[in-house]
Amino acid sequence: MIAAKTEAVKANRDKSHFLASASHDLRQPIFALSLFFGSLKRRLAPDASDLAAKIENCIEGLSDLLTDLLDASKLEAGVIVPEPSDFSVDEMQRNLIDIHVAKAHAKGLRLRWRDSGLIGHTDRILLSRIIGNFLDNAIQYTHSGGVLIACRPHAGRYWVEVWDTGIGIAPDNFKLIFEVYRRVGGATPTRGSGLGLAIASNMADLPGLEIRLRSRPGRGSMFAIELPMGKQIEPVHTPRPQLPVRQLRVALVDDDSLVLQALTLALEAVGHELIAGLSGKALFRSLGQSAPDIVVSDYRLAGTETGFDVIKASRALYGSALPALLITGDTNPELIRSMAKHGIKVLYKPIKFDALQVAILAAVQTPQ
Repeated sequence: MIAAKTEAVKANRDKSHFLASASHDLRQPIFALSLFFGSLKRRLAPDASDLAAKIENCIEGLSDLLTDLLDASKLEAGVIVPEPSDFSVDEMQRNLIDIHVAKAHAKGLRLRWRDSGLIGHTDRILLSRIIGNFLDNAIQYTHSGGVLIACRPHAGRYWVEVWDTGIGIAPDNFKLIFEVYRRVGGATPTRGSGLGLAIASNMADLPGLEIRLRSRPGRGSMFAIELPMGKQIEPVHTPRPQLPVRQLRVALVDDDSLVLQALTLALEAVGHELIAGLSGKALFRSLGQSAPDIVVSDYRLAGTETGFDVIKASRALYGSALPALLITGDTNPELIRSMAKHGIKVLYKPIKFDALQVAILAAVQTPQ
């Protein structure tokens, strides 16, 4: 009995390690491709904008498909274990807005959110992933108007709701859209795996959360996820940071030379000073005694070194309050939780450059 349990735990750990490694290795070239193309797009002639948009759409579609396939694999392998905690609903919503605002604005859509002042209690990472899926769908299937995210009471419970003014869904299709590879509605999307809502539904099942849907064809939809309340429900009014538009001295580490070149090129193009290295040792050799404004590092580096090792060493040299970001293709929720304890935000590859820029500016503005 004990031997079988030990073997099961080992098998589960091996699956987690394999999926994390596969996620990292597959995302690296897509991330570099996205950054290189972003730099190229800024140099293209205006008459090439239509072709550029098609290429960018293909890159985003490939990225979304990879994310969905990896999430589906993790759910099937049973390696995702919910870890509930108390958290600010408003802070979670702000982070989601930062991630999706560039895509909404590119389509001419308004992306809005409302303060709730509430404390939620569930697995924040899973909840954010589910709501992020709702936002992706809302933006993809909305061609004019906007998208709203808000936390509201309904039938004696609180829900995080995502409203859109998109194409809508017929009532007969409400159950079908949560099935794998199902696409329904009045328009055929140019991208998407058909896995997103099925993954959201399965993720909601893990912590036992209910999903609610309202929709009218041609008028829009509302997807909602149940939000259990935290022990202390009190207003949380954290002012949104005013992001400074200024040149930053950015310390950058990634052991993939193509990704390092792509990130350097993109960040220098918007005016930042880059000190880059393939390892922590190479970075510190270039930095010398001059402290950077922020450290941005890939998580999985060569050998046994990690981005967290680089950040710890940087803070030991230049001060414990040094802002830092980790960029990774490893979607293990435990990584986000462990880094949050050290004031380090984790971003997933392949992150859009606009979202990376927002995260960097927010990090240098927010006290550590």
